[in-house]
Amino acid sequence: AGAQKGRVYELLRSSSRLKLFSERAVRLQRLLEQLDSWDFDVFQAAETTGGFPLFLVAYNLMLVHNVIAPFGLNETVVRKALHTIEAGYLRNPYHNSIHAADVTQTMCYFISKPFLLPYVTALEKLASIIAAAIHDYAHPGVNNNFHVAARLDLAIVYNDRAVLENFHVSSFFQLMRRPDDNMFATMDADMQKQIRQLIISMVLATDMAVHFDEVAKFKSKLIQVRRDMGRDDVGPSTPSSAARDDDGRKRSTASIAEKPRKKSVGNVASAKEAPARRTSFIKTAADTDLFLRMALHTADVSNPAKPIYLAKKWTEMVVEEFYAQGDRERDLGLPISAFMDRNTGNVPKLQLGFIDFIVKPLFEQWASVMDEVAEVCLPQLLDVRAYWSREQEAGARKGSVGSADAGSPASRSARADPGSPASKLRIPPAAAVKEEDSMDAASEGSEH
Repeated sequence: AGAQKGRVYELLRSSSRLKLFSERAVRLQRLLEQLDSWDFDVFQAAETTGGFPLFLVAYNLMLVHNVIAPFGLNETVVRKALHTIEAGYLRNPYHNSIHAADVTQTMCYFISKPFLLPYVTALEKLASIIAAAIHDYAHPGVNNNFHVAARLDLAIVYNDRAVLENFHVSSFFQLMRRPDDNMFATMDADMQKQIRQLIISMVLATDMAVHFDEVAKFKSKLIQVRRDMGRDDVGPSTPSSAARDDDGRKRSTASIAEKPRKKSVGNVASAKEAPARRTSFIKTAADTDLFLRMALHTADVSNPAKPIYLAKKWTEMVVEEFYAQGDRERDLGLPISAFMDRNTGNVPKLQLGFIDFIVKPLFEQWASVMDEVAEVCLPQLLDVRAYWSREQEAGARKGSVGSADAGSPASRSARADPGSPASKLRIPPAAAVKEEDSMDAASEGSEH
């Protein structure tokens, strides 16, 4: 993987624009060195690449996890497909290629840890990277509830169920029917069927409508897992304190390089033998499928568990998109969804509900079996929660319901705000892509 990374850097340095690309290569190298860190700054990746963070993250994770050569994938087609996928993400304030890159990086953080790494096959790793990369492919910037309430075409096509999740994965596999973008073309029919089912399963699990059912299955499985691990008397771990820099950036204590790793699968045949490597607590492919579904869902809602300077950026972006949807609902005469009315927006309440009812229970479950989550992720989530609690108290003292940073009614969509993070994206047309260049309320308001 190191040699492959070096080849990427050399390609950059060999450009005729040597000085520019040499400087960028240094910044890219620093970013790639942090690719396995919970504190990875995907906004820097977007800025450094000129608006192509998803390609940077997904392609290099495919190299790190060695999932191109073992399956005989055509690297040129893989690169082309990743660029086309990135181009398919719209310039939404939140659901854009920065979010896709962040979820992809976070997904790989989970599957790279000792609890899962030895038991995830090469095919499952490849499926995980692609599922994360395409989980919001071509997202229109409004959620499932809006599609159903407005009786939009997608709601009719998908019968009001998992409207966007079905749309994302279906659109991706439509893309895979194009020879120039079909990265799976070299796989045999059985393997193509397997990876398709894995991707569908993971992406559909990001639908917030199935959140509580999925979490219930996860909790039930983890009771068995903790018993098999000798932690039968232990619930979700209590987070330990962690060192932070003065600017609030917490130094990650776990990385891929620091943990023992299973040797990468060297060929497709050996990848098929992976079921023999199941442990006493991950007994079947169905068990792994559950963990992969929950890993992607957790990655999708992980923003509040990131360092505060990243968590606040994500909040600003999602609130912009929520308010834009609320504006459309008002214009159409529809009921305005919870937390999406810019005139009554209460950002601290939105975030506290999201954390308490959706995010925190997920991370507490992971923390009960993954030390890295207990030591790194959960403490940061609690720090972010404390921040929003202080903001809520400050707002109450001022008699204000909004947040001065992200909840202001003056907040507008990225299209109208050239200074917003999403506005910095440079997404070319797909045809021109080139490599060079309350519980219910909380659930509804958190739909991704």
